[in-house]
Amino acid sequence: RDVYKRQLLVVADRIVIGAVAGVKAVSYYTIPYSLTSRTMMLSGSLANSIFPKMANLSESEAHRLADRSTAMLIAILTPLVIVALPLIDPFLGVWIGREIADKAAYVGEIILVGTWINALVVPHNIYLQADGKKLKKVVLIYLFEIQIYFTLLWFGLKYWGVAGAALAWTLRMAIDFTLLLGLAGALKRITALSVPSAALIGLSALLNCFADGGQFGLWLGPIGLGGFSACSNRNELSELLKSIF
Repeated sequence: RDVYKRQLLVVADRIVIGAVAGVKAVSYYTIPYSLTSRTMMLSGSLANSIFPKMANLSESEAHRLADRSTAMLIAILTPLVIVALPLIDPFLGVWIGREIADKAAYVGEIILVGTWINALVVPHNIYLQADGKKLKKVVLIYLFEIQIYFTLLWFGLKYWGVAGAALAWTLRMAIDFTLLLGLAGALKRITALSVPSAALIGLSALLNCFADGGQFGLWLGPIGLGGFSACSNRNELSELLKSIF
């Protein structure tokens, strides 16, 4: 269901972007979106692996599995996002040229933060889908979100262009985080779990905003923050490695 919802919204938001901001704006949005949204493959793979198990667990066991899975996603994705934020602009400059990169890099940076927020929701969203009693409420939340999202998308495009469209997408992820985790009864736990990593990502984004390509902070700052995040989450990473090997 999440895959179909995401595909529908991706097609629909590009139609809105083209209608409001023009055809060129679709390219400025689509290219960085396609690049940064690849991180969703990690949370999607985890979702596919835990769904069958979720359906056969008690409510308390399902909550524990979802919390543990969220902690693992935070451990994997936080260093990745921290280091990727300052790399998007130079990578796009090499890949598609400086002219387009100047307009598309901010879009990728904003969407990258949104993909991190989205990952925090995935395990408990799987829990909600495995629990048939709450599935109707999940659908109602999606219907509510779609209306809010397209309103935010129109305003974002109108006043901030494609960066506003990316911001609307990321805000929808934040609404998703609040409503779905609230429905799952996990909002306080996951918020407390994610605050330290969110602070590190925010610091990396701040360094990225104020640093220039030749400055120390642009490269070594995020690398140091990414290393610190990995060390802070070493127990979750160790558990993940043990489960793989």
